[in-house]
Amino acid sequence: MGYKVLIVDDDATFNQLLTDIFRQAGHDVTSEQNPLSALERTENEDLDLIITDQRMPELTGHELFKRVRESKPELP
Repeated sequence: MGYKVLIVDDDATFNQLLTDIFRQAGHDVTSEQNPLSALERTENEDLDLIITDQRMPELTGHELFKRVRESKPELP
């Protein structure tokens, strides 16, 4: 099987589109629309890749990555 990917985008339609694309490519995909829920998921799951929107409520994509890097610096 492919990589374990987390898609983070508050736009439900685009989130689903990305999820479908990565699943069709053979990856194990999880998606979140809320960046705080995504942050919690990164702490509880082993992931290979995070793909995130930049502009989201509560946390920007950049802020999300900064927080993830604190606990998992190796995660792309």
